Amino acid sequence: RLSDGATVWQQAWGGAGDDALFGVAAGDDGGAWAVGRKTETKTGQDAWLVQFDGTGNLLAEGTADAGADDTLQDVVLSTTGTVTAVGHTLKHPGFDADRSLAVRVGAVADGKVALAWKRHYGDTSTDSFSAGLALGDEVLAVGNERAKPTDPDYGWTARISADGAPGCACTMVHDKSALYPGNDHVLLGVGRLPGDG
Repeated sequence: RLSDGATVWQQAWGGAGDDALFGVAAGDDGGAWAVGRKTETKTGQDAWLVQFDGTGNLLAEGTADAGADDTLQDVVLSTTGTVTAVGHTLKHPGFDADRSLAVRVGAVADGKVALAWKRHYGDTSTDSFSAGLALGDEVLAVGNERAKPTDPDYGWTARISADGAPGCACTMVHDKSALYPGNDHVLLGVGRLPGDG
């Protein structure tokens, strides 16, 4: 944690494996959630959620095995207190075919995070979520989609309902006939406009 560029505190969590945290969101209580991946000896890299207080003390953590190697890229805190994280699961190692992944925290007790649900999105193509935005208890997730390994990436979005079901069909937001055909297009972030936007 930094204040005016000076380090207030720093903390490391994880173990001897290839553990990493990629996304963080602060709560109204001064604490925060961070998400990423943690190497588990039996299941490879699992999605990883960490909750800590405003002074860097670990409050709870949990992992989710959703397939081969799983990574969470962003965490979204809603105004109603729900915690949802988005990322991807590597479906075929070495073949570059991922599935978008979202998980929602169900309960936190005794230092452990339990999930309410975990789901994959997209179809047989390579899909990945990069970021999310809370829409009440729903989440708008953005990322990239590729129909087959030789195709370029196209940005796409998905609206995820409170129970994890897709709230709408995934939407291509870049047309293959547009200005830069053949190039990769990836949505890396999403924000809210002032007012109702």
